[in-house]
Amino acid sequence: MNWDIIIRKFAKGFYTEPVMHIISLLVIIAYYCKRKKSRSMSYLVLIALASLIQGFAISYDDLNKSQTVLGKNVEQTSVYLYLVIELTCCLLFITTYLRTGKIKKILLPLNALFAVYAITYCSLHVNQRSYPWYITITESALIISGALYFFYELFHYKPHLHLVIEPSFWAISGMLVMYSAVIPLFLVFDSMRKSSPALTDKLYAINNVFYSLLFITFIIAILLDKKPVPGVINALEDPFLNNL
Repeated sequence: MNWDIIIRKFAKGFYTEPVMHIISLLVIIAYYCKRKKSRSMSYLVLIALASLIQGFAISYDDLNKSQTVLGKNVEQTSVYLYLVIELTCCLLFITTYLRTGKIKKILLPLNALFAVYAITYCSLHVNQRSYPWYITITESALIISGALYFFYELFHYKPHLHLVIEPSFWAISGMLVMYSAVIPLFLVFDSMRKSSPALTDKLYAINNVFYSLLFITFIIAILLDKKPVPGVINALEDPFLNNL
């Protein structure tokens, strides 16, 4: 095993990747150390766990390029599975805190369509070395849509919530910031990858930084969580809403 490969890879990204993995591990530790937690928090820890496993799989493949047991193009193919898990968990978390059933009936089928498309594309292009970043952009757009509707309900119905101590606010805010930030990055990523591969490695550090921030908001949400919360709407004190 040549550990210099991993060290050089981390150095190209300003060591943001190992930091991201450490913070994702802290999400898992926080979840299992927390005694009382909502079931929705399991969606957050699954995202962190999937990210950590994918990182280990890619590093293992880098160390054992000639005799990997994980198959060819692990870095590319593992992305599809991770995105499906990430999108599913994010939307399930967000819809847990939504009141409007119609939105859930839109987001969840779109999630299923994305999963089918991503897995089908991966199966048909298993030997493709370059990953099409528009798939990540599509995933991010779906998560942003769910997060924006969460805030629409939050501010439209004006729930009596102390947002600073509301777990869903932290986690969904993290999602909104994270996926809004990476869309501009991946819109230019393919062209940058062709024109300046060295600069691409440095730009990808932006993705790692925002993932680290996302996982920090997950930790805050888990630590603030005290008991099962069926949804934001249950925290409202509005007789009109109770009659809807």
